[in-house]
Amino acid sequence: MTPQVTAIVTAFDGEAPALPGFAPLAQRSVVFDATGKEIDQLYVENREPFTLAQVPPDVVDAVLAVEDAGFFAHRGVNAKGILRAVLRNLSAASTTQGGSTITQQLVKNAFTGAQRNADRKIQEAVLAVRLEQEFSKEFILERYLNTVYFGNNAYGLEAAAETYFSKSVTELGLGEGAFLAGLIQNPVGYDPIARSDLARRRFRQVGDRLVAVGKLTKAEADVVVETFPIPEKLGRQPAAPKARDYFTAEIRRQLLNTNLLGDTYQERYNKVFRGGLRVYTTFDPRLQQLAEQARDDQFPVTPDNRFDLALVTLDNTNGAVRALVAGRDYAGNEVNLALTPRQTGSSIKGFILAAALNAGIQPADLIDGRLPCTWRYPDGRTKPFVIDDGETFGTSERLDRMTWLSSNCAYTRLYFAVGGPRVIETAKRMGVTRAPLQDIFAFAVGGNEISPLEMAAGYSTIANLGVARTPYFIDRIEDPSGRVLFQHTDTSRQALSPEVAATAVDVLKGVIRAGTATRARLADARPAAGKTGTYTENTHSWFIGFTPQYTTSVYIGNPRFDDPMRNVPEFRKPAPGQLATDRVQGGTYPALVWKQFMDAAHEGLEAVDWPEPPKAPRAPARIYAPGFDCFGQFVAAPATTTGATPPGGATPTASGAPTTAPAVVFTPVRPKVDPIATDPTDLTGPAATVPTGFVTYSCGADTGRPSTPATTKAPATTKAPATTKAPATTKAPATTVPTTKKG
Repeated sequence: MTPQVTAIVTAFDGEAPALPGFAPLAQRSVVFDATGKEIDQLYVENREPFTLAQVPPDVVDAVLAVEDAGFFAHRGVNAKGILRAVLRNLSAASTTQGGSTITQQLVKNAFTGAQRNADRKIQEAVLAVRLEQEFSKEFILERYLNTVYFGNNAYGLEAAAETYFSKSVTELGLGEGAFLAGLIQNPVGYDPIARSDLARRRFRQVGDRLVAVGKLTKAEADVVVETFPIPEKLGRQPAAPKARDYFTAEIRRQLLNTNLLGDTYQERYNKVFRGGLRVYTTFDPRLQQLAEQARDDQFPVTPDNRFDLALVTLDNTNGAVRALVAGRDYAGNEVNLALTPRQTGSSIKGFILAAALNAGIQPADLIDGRLPCTWRYPDGRTKPFVIDDGETFGTSERLDRMTWLSSNCAYTRLYFAVGGPRVIETAKRMGVTRAPLQDIFAFAVGGNEISPLEMAAGYSTIANLGVARTPYFIDRIEDPSGRVLFQHTDTSRQALSPEVAATAVDVLKGVIRAGTATRARLADARPAAGKTGTYTENTHSWFIGFTPQYTTSVYIGNPRFDDPMRNVPEFRKPAPGQLATDRVQGGTYPALVWKQFMDAAHEGLEAVDWPEPPKAPRAPARIYAPGFDCFGQFVAAPATTTGATPPGGATPTASGAPTTAPAVVFTPVRPKVDPIATDPTDLTGPAATVPTGFVTYSCGADTGRPSTPATTKAPATTKAPATTKAPATTKAPATTVPTTKKG
């Protein structure tokens, strides 16, 4: 015998030390979608608390029979059991057996830890006595059953019932309770999935123990042991600590890396993974399924998902993110393509249009849409920025038509007519708050990078008649008692006037009706509007479109780097029913995916239209780019009289001498122009316009002066024109203007 054994046995005498307080039981947090269905669980220890009253009596009896048959008789320790265990351990020269009561096991789990030595056993026994002095047997047993480990990251009976039997603890029977009781001694060694033979052997031992304590007869125990099915696979397991998909990964990021739940990371971590939170999100499972189906139906699969697709849908009424497709394989590529900034191509033009309309530009105003167009740097030495790729138009084109057909030269001119800083400020107010937009020559062709989420946010402002709403994923967060810790509040603000937004809607409707996105026309002529985007060499492809109800952004590209989507075998010869194309543009797969999804998403919804835009307050004017454009006029030269009849016929005069028709020539002029607003915050200040009698051309260009008057073409009404491609030279030299970063 040793002094340690004597100390344990006499631990009942004297005044026990103060008992440490119990830490709150760690509870797993649950994430729900917008319908109330569970979509994720967050935990370190998989545990779901329950009360002792919820545990069937047979299950309690099985645990007591195996772990502590005298639980309701002793006062915290079983002296005979401890002496027996110590003697056996001494004879074995090691600590191979314990003699702990359930109370002592709870003390070990909650206070002292699992280190095996005599000093720890003494401390454990002393605290066990103190615990029974302060708390009832029922409290101790309930706490124990909530904390004991059953293997496979299941802590407590509720988690164990779910993990092994896909049941709640209230549904367990005697056999299931006996099986779980047998795991407590060695949950890893008796793991039924990894060591089924040992698990079966242990279950027989539990049967014998139930006979020994009189819970079952030998015959009854034999039947239970022989007929009970040992679990062969894990049942209804909670989610692993890893996020399930892109949406739930973003939820976890916001819970841990924003201040929704506290100022420090540790505080937030404890609440998320141990605090039993109920997180209610904006996720709509029906729309998500429709979005993924549209992607699978319309967008061909490439090896290793070389090219992938992102789709974000916002509820225009509140900014809620209802669907988020960010890639085909979350496990293989955790980069969230829906939140990753990419070059926008011409889809950026929606923000330029909004800024221009705010500054007084009208859809009927005229603009030069010819290729090429040259933009020179102020130093006079840097190589000019030249746009020479795509479709060319006339010198006097309506702005709305140049929007439908996505003219890069026209929109670069419009960008400078409004002023780059004002365009950027407008985009920020509309919802592009995170992307670091740069005032560069390549702005109108999509040289800046914006995420699909922010593109959707910006276009949603137009759809909402100028009301901007910040996209959000989390509606509210509650603690286990139902107390609301966070509630999303309305963040709406009037970023554009309703009149400006209604005019922008009307212009962008034409992109679908008669422009680059005719493939996006919705069923039953449902009102919709949007804008395509295709970046240099078809490396990035977009369509952002909206109805009064939803705004959806679709992006296609290589998630890892700039990769031309030209002559890709899977796109040239896709699966039956999919579009075959040599070049992926905004009007191809993005528009088709958008259409299929939006048609399905709006089933059962009323076909709502926007109000008519206001009438133009003035006659059309000509838009020019200050500092870049020079002016001219077409004038008739004096008529000349000749003595001979000119080729092609002549008009004889009264004297009989033929006179040629007056020639029309282009003459450079310097009209008086009014200054434009240069304050970025003055969104309604005037843009650069002159009367329609003038024609613009690039100053200092060797070519580009008009030789004959151009007439405005009639808008296309049926066939969609070719998509205007982004220029090949979109990078500006770093010495003067920030470069356009790719990738």
